[in-house]
Amino acid sequence: MKRKICVCMAFTVAVLLIVGVAGCGPGEQAETESTENSSETTAEQSETVSAGPKMPPVNVLIIACEGKENSFPLNFFLITVDNNTNEVRFTNFFYETQIDAVTTEGEPVSIPMYKLTELCDMEGIIDAFENMYGIAVDKYLIYRYDNNMIIDIFKHMCPITVDIPEEYIGSGEGTLKKSMERYSDSTGEEITPVDAAGEQELGPLALLSYFHTIPEWVYASEDDLTRKMEDYKYWDAKNEYALSVYKPVFELMGEQALTALGQSIMEGQDTNITDDDIAAWAKRLTELPDGKTPYLTIPGFEDIGLEKFEGDPMGSTMMLTYDKAEAAEKVQAFVNGE
Repeated sequence: MKRKICVCMAFTVAVLLIVGVAGCGPGEQAETESTENSSETTAEQSETVSAGPKMPPVNVLIIACEGKENSFPLNFFLITVDNNTNEVRFTNFFYETQIDAVTTEGEPVSIPMYKLTELCDMEGIIDAFENMYGIAVDKYLIYRYDNNMIIDIFKHMCPITVDIPEEYIGSGEGTLKKSMERYSDSTGEEITPVDAAGEQELGPLALLSYFHTIPEWVYASEDDLTRKMEDYKYWDAKNEYALSVYKPVFELMGEQALTALGQSIMEGQDTNITDDDIAAWAKRLTELPDGKTPYLTIPGFEDIGLEKFEGDPMGSTMMLTYDKAEAAEKVQAFVNGE
């Protein structure tokens, strides 16, 4: 049975929290001075930043886990805020990506990322990312959620305008209608039908369902690796599209509403993001620059292998293998804006 990977749900939270580290170094409160928007070159953007020594980027690791109890870690994002250029960069790690870590028992292991929260404490998880990819992790959030929590977030943001593909229209599996029926049953939200393709405003239930709708052709291959790569490619495209449709919504919501939403998202979650961080982020969200936000996927889609995790006695746990040194170079260059 295929797992519907709720990447865009975690991505929504990731986007909302990017400014939790805006303008601040590790352990410092973010500056709240406004910075002029610019869609010009990085050199021109850097002129809007206060003069001074070049600052290292600030990185936030977000692990989104489906389910508030006995949760499953589906999504791993590293969000980089470049305080020299005001650029925000997103690194998405597929949840089956192989990573080297040390367990809470002190045992070195090479595991799929989604085993990290089971085998390692938070310090061990951070060490794994820092050692594997050669970057610093300054802030972290383990976000445990259910569909009603995402609906509540969307109620603050909707209506949101999206372009519904023709292939989403119909009544079978892999259609928006079928997704809406499924999530109406699980959340208790009333369905407002979406019967036509094209650009239109969606409410909370329709938006949640849109992000979970995946056409059946994505899973058509009988080869496990091919099927996984098609699935990840489809979600990657949705992530990048989500960035573009969220930007105008943040501008309309304004700082006060965004601050309140950020505080509600953080309540009861495992994080080292502080109240000072949350208080600093709203202005940055309303001033996201035009143009495409830099986005990197690890391990990517080329030269990827699929192997069984030897630590699973049942032999059913799989992980994506790849050139670790090459991936580390890519992450370092991306994080550092090179």
